[in-house]
Amino acid sequence: ARFASIIVMLKRIQRVRSALIQMVFSREWSFYRVEDEAKAQRIKNLIVEDKWWDKIAYFLDFTEPIWCMLRAVDKDELMLHQVYA
Repeated sequence: ARFASIIVMLKRIQRVRSALIQMVFSREWSFYRVEDEAKAQRIKNLIVEDKWWDKIAYFLDFTEPIWCMLRAVDKDELMLHQVYA
């Protein structure tokens, strides 16, 4: 369940990438920065870094077959015979 929730979270983060980038460059972002300047800067650096987004894409591509299998067998019926098919 934890593995699946990480995949769901990363897919969502990837989907809202442009909104996250807009967020860290908005005026309102400075209100968050008051709370913890170092943390806010680390988050901003990650969001604007292409390498970080590439890592997310790589992870999601790599785990896609596992994700598909988990979704296929996560049912209330017997599915083991389909895993070996």
